[in-house]
Amino acid sequence: MRKTDKFLKQLHYMFHKRLIALYSITGVIIFLFIFRKYFRAHFCYLHEIEQHTKSIFKNKVEYPLSDNAANAINYSAEILSQNVNLQIGIITALGIIFTLLFQMRESKKQNFRTNFFEYLRIHRENIQLMETREKKGHDAFIDILKELNYVYSNFPSDTNSYRTYRLEWSYLLVFFGLGKTSTPIVEEYIKKKYPDYAYEVAHVITLFIEIKTRFNESKFQRKIVLFGCNFNFKTGKNRNSSLKCILDGHQSDLGHYYRHLYHTVTYVDEFSTLAFFEKYDYVKNVRAQFSNHSIALFLINAYSPLGNNWIREELITKYDLIKNLPVSLLTQFGKDVRNDFPTIEFEV
Repeated sequence: MRKTDKFLKQLHYMFHKRLIALYSITGVIIFLFIFRKYFRAHFCYLHEIEQHTKSIFKNKVEYPLSDNAANAINYSAEILSQNVNLQIGIITALGIIFTLLFQMRESKKQNFRTNFFEYLRIHRENIQLMETREKKGHDAFIDILKELNYVYSNFPSDTNSYRTYRLEWSYLLVFFGLGKTSTPIVEEYIKKKYPDYAYEVAHVITLFIEIKTRFNESKFQRKIVLFGCNFNFKTGKNRNSSLKCILDGHQSDLGHYYRHLYHTVTYVDEFSTLAFFEKYDYVKNVRAQFSNHSIALFLINAYSPLGNNWIREELITKYDLIKNLPVSLLTQFGKDVRNDFPTIEFEV
């Protein structure tokens, strides 16, 4: 399939600038072929009339012929002329219809290109609006991935979900966060998506609330008593000094970012006017916007129930969306992407 698409792509680029001339030449060839067929048919008819005339006037060698013979020849010539005009009319009508269809097709493609690059512009803006405590844009993905690694590393090992859904649950906790409003949401969501493990959801969430509290206390403040008064001061003592916070949630940024990304790729995928190699080239423009950490977080999102459509609909393998992923970024989360996506030729 890929080889066929590559061959069609080469032909498309070869003849793209000469499509009008190619279609015109094809139309002329078709017209000449049809004209030749009808001309031969009527030439045979004229030949039969001539033979019939000669059989009637065996003793006459010279012309003019009789009125009946001349009228028969004129009538045949008129029929030939009418049929030729009919064929010219049909070819002209077909040419007009073809031109209109071609213009409609190009108009659809132009509208698609306009919409696509507007989606791409919004996608770039979404990346620039991505923000954590101190970082923005592509650097924000680095912070989120570090936070995910912290949660993944501290996931309770005495649970069944540790062995089966450790990464998925860790990502859901990072995505939704833990707080007054977000904790009930993430608890209900995990229970709904993983009903067989509902009994240990509260245990995992309680443990991570304690971890978050200890992290914030050791990260941002220390309490001392001086002359009977309590004083709080900020400190940077923490084994994860690069992290400013954990489990504050990134739903507002990541949710919007991934929804728009999915809409952009499916918009290209479902546009029937384009050939596959054209769709692939457009999606490649989207793939070019990924940084190493953003593409790693994108795949982790696809592993989770929040973004499983990417894998279920085979969009990742169809358009090689993780082709540029450094595979070492996922090994720390226990994922070997080369085994999970054997059809993709990873460049890194």
